[in-house]
Amino acid sequence: MSNIPATNLEELSRHIADKSYEAAMPTSLANPILHQIGRDLRVIELFQSSEQTKKVHLSSAMYLILHLVRGRMESNGIATDTLKLNNASLHRLVELYQYFIERELVARMVGQRCEKDSEELLKAIDMHVSDLPDSEG
Repeated sequence: MSNIPATNLEELSRHIADKSYEAAMPTSLANPILHQIGRDLRVIELFQSSEQTKKVHLSSAMYLILHLVRGRMESNGIATDTLKLNNASLHRLVELYQYFIERELVARMVGQRCEKDSEELLKAIDMHVSDLPDSEG
């Protein structure tokens, strides 16, 4: 995967910013972006569990996650103007998104998508957001 170009947050935001939350779903991402985000999330996971000091980039993945969470909250009638996430909540959302990014990568490789993945991701986000204490969201 070393031949995957660096993730460009500016370019990514141009493709996503004015679109609905569905644009940040793993099933909606173009292959190059899916590969970049998958790589970034995997590198973050590997470096979290070690003493490595290599710089990792989380901004693009977080942009997609927060775009998805905010859009989903808005569609469910939940105010997003005071959305605050603690480290545990953020960590859980990153893990959740990574899981579905990896599932989509494999699905595309084998040519067999699971139609329920998008629905399951949205349900998991909805459950996570509804469990946030008042001080967080």
